[in-house]
Amino acid sequence: MNNSKMIHSQGRELIYGVYQFMKKEKEEGEPVIFLSNLREKVAAGTGVSLSTVKRIIKKGKNKPEGATFSSPRKTIEKPSPKSDLDQFDEEIIRTYCLYAVDNLLAKHGHTVLRLPPYHPVINPIEKIWALIKNRVAARNTTFKLNDVRSLVVEEFNAVTVEDWQKVCAHVMEIEEKFMSQERII
Repeated sequence: MNNSKMIHSQGRELIYGVYQFMKKEKEEGEPVIFLSNLREKVAAGTGVSLSTVKRIIKKGKNKPEGATFSSPRKTIEKPSPKSDLDQFDEEIIRTYCLYAVDNLLAKHGHTVLRLPPYHPVINPIEKIWALIKNRVAARNTTFKLNDVRSLVVEEFNAVTVEDWQKVCAHVMEIEEKFMSQERII
């Protein structure tokens, strides 16, 4: 007997059907073939191991009415619950999400600008990080982790006020350009 048989959904249905048939014969008291142990008979009749039959019977008893057996190693696409939000709804909610600090700042005449994370066009820290990475890449000759680590520390310390002023001025130009094109950030 080969214990490594792959039993797909139709085969599982068959095994469960054979089990149900033999169980019915046993309950009616008129077996065609005498069955001392029902599960062993199913295993012998189908050519699979007893543990496989037990596992399939257990799944068959627990599955909802009308549902089919799943095949092993096959992913099942489960429908999402109705309470889930689709991506469009999430974007709308994210757009209009208000925080307590926003209300506090609005009372004092300030508007909050939330920048998209990891977006270098209008985020100065991302531009500085790109500057540091470029400098490290230009000076990295050994490609050893300890050397790269020391280069990163050196380049962080080498960032000047002028670098920050230049990057912030560039971002302000881009913001003004967006505002003039009515692409509100």
